[in-house]
Amino acid sequence: MISSWVLGGARKFLAEKAISIGGKLCSIVSNHALIGGFGNTIDNGVGILSHAIITGDVNIGEGSLINKAVIISHDAKIGCYCEISPGAKILGRTTIGDRTEIGTNAAILPDVIIGSDCKVGAGAVVTKNVPDGLIVVGIPAKPLLK
Repeated sequence: MISSWVLGGARKFLAEKAISIGGKLCSIVSNHALIGGFGNTIDNGVGILSHAIITGDVNIGEGSLINKAVIISHDAKIGCYCEISPGAKILGRTTIGDRTEIGTNAAILPDVIIGSDCKVGAGAVVTKNVPDGLIVVGIPAKPLLK
């Protein structure tokens, strides 16, 4: 099991600290991101960087970071305090749990559920569900052995 501090836990901790001293979470969306106009929900504190593409009916949880050139397809759900690295592709009807990191150029295939506190390695292709707290790598993605 990965410490949640290593993943999105640090992002959540800093957000809670900012709020405790009177700060307010706000989302930042690049003018160069393409976000569909149908059914998308973007919570507070989300960052969406340039050339990200978000289609329709996508939910992005509080404090998550959607990096450059990420593609998130229809009906996807991204949990709170996640980080989606540059070039990652999240395909239709996918669910990503809270505090999970998706590596650079990884691909999550349709209908896959990735649990909370997970990490998907760079370039991995996730074809099956991933339980909470696992690190997966490779093509197809498999749990990293310790």
